[in-house]
This record gives sequence, structure tokens and C-alpha cells, in this order.
Amino acid sequence: MLAKMYDGRDPAGWWISEKLDGVRAIWTGAELRGRSGLRFNPPQWFAAQLPAGVALDGELWAGRNALGKTVGAVVSKHGADEKWRSVRFMVYDAPLATGGFEDRLAVAATVVAGSTIAKVLEQRRCAGRVDCAEFLNEVLVQGGEGVVLRAAGSAYEGKRSAAMLKLKPGEGAEALRNRAE
Repeated sequence: MLAKMYDGRDPAGWWISEKLDGVRAIWTGAELRGRSGLRFNPPQWFAAQLPAGVALDGELWAGRNALGKTVGAVVSKHGADEKWRSVRFMVYDAPLATGGFEDRLAVAATVVAGSTIAKVLEQRRCAGRVDCAEFLNEVLVQGGEGVVLRAAGSAYEGKRSAAMLKLKPGEGAEALRNRAE
């Protein structure tokens, strides 16, 4: 599922989370792949921490301002084991699970419980434009990239969707700022 740019609508009741600056990845239940289908080759110990038979959508992430570190691990052919130690799989959906967004997120949380490398990305309900603008500002001040909004109860779509909106400086944030003032 890919996010559309935030369009200024009232985000009250939507789920909000930080937009991570990492490498988008899908765990198919058996292997880790990029958005384009490219197969990633994590070390065996990394893949062993992901749930067999359950697809997960998320981001390979080594932290804020560490995209180069994440990409370095993903493309590494030499010393990959050590490079992958700083990478986590931040999960934000279980695309094949039934139900709306909240149901799928609950499935994801259950299947990654106990994993040392996979974690469900924290989501919370947005109270409205001011709350969204304040959260975006907090994320940016901490060195984050932006925020993502997900419509409550939304279905998973394997394409760009209006049920998932991104806000980053220069991409959607202006629409929020103009309406929040």
C-alpha cells in the first residue's frame, strides 16, 4: 500500500504514525522483498525472527538519519551479518489478514511479539489538524522525515491509496498548516 499526499482534509479519527526514512519491505511469510519485488538477503538469524507464513508490510530501518546505514546493510555482499545488526523491521500492516486496519495491525502485533528485530510501528488516533501539525513538528524536531495518516477501518490496497496519506515538508504539510491556522 502506498500513501498519497495529504490533501488538507480533517485527520480527526485517523491513525497517525511517524513516516520512517528506511527501505520499504514486504515479508512474504518466507522471504523479504522490496516494493519492486527484488529479493533481499538478510542473514539467517534476521529472517528467523520473522513469522513463517504471515505476510507483513513495513520498513527496514536503522533509525533517524540512518538511511545510508540501512541501504548499506540491504545491498551488502560482504560483512552483511554485522551491518544487519542495526536494522529493524518496523511493521505497519499485515496485508493478507482479514478486517480493517486495526484488525490487521493486531495480527501483526501478535505475530511479531517476542521478535528482537521486528516491531509494530506505534500508531495513535489523531485528534484533528492541530494535533497532526504538533505531531509532525515533534517528529521533524527529532530528525524524522514526516508523518503518515491511515483511515480507521480501511482495507489494504496494493496500490497508492487515499486511505493512507503522507505529510512531509514540501509534500502535504503546507495543506495542513494552511488549514490548522
